[in-house]
Amino acid sequence: MVFISSGRLHSFLKLLIMETITNLIRIKSNPKLNMSPEGDFFRAWVEFLKPIHNLSRKEMDVLAVFLKKRWELGKVITDQDTLDKVLMSRETRSEIRSACGLSVKHLQVIMCKFKKNGVVKDNRIYLNLIPSITDEGVGLMVYFNFGNEQRIKLGHPASGV
Repeated sequence: MVFISSGRLHSFLKLLIMETITNLIRIKSNPKLNMSPEGDFFRAWVEFLKPIHNLSRKEMDVLAVFLKKRWELGKVITDQDTLDKVLMSRETRSEIRSACGLSVKHLQVIMCKFKKNGVVKDNRIYLNLIPSITDEGVGLMVYFNFGNEQRIKLGHPASGV
């Protein structure tokens, strides 16, 4: 969840919307992208969310592989706790490291950056960065609360935001 004070809300929303539109145009205008979950979808998803996570290109590539692996494992493992444990297991990390062409040390550095940026917390990928994929498409929920305190929440539909 991202909370922003009212003084910075307007400029943040403007920047977020502009970057999101730019990312969507870049993704949509690339005819080489295979937007199915088996193809380039997760890389495009991570690129779309770049204003939120602020990761480097290589870090985004690694996150996309983690998200794709989580989606693949989710077809077999229905319990979310077990799914997260298997995803962050030594065997799965080794597989992801090999797929990304990283050394053990480089993957450790990237995982530390994920933790620092809030992408990974308590050995789980932050729920709001995980796409909600259904037969109808992909879900993304943006929640604006303009009560006493102006704030914006970017959430995963399953998080109940």
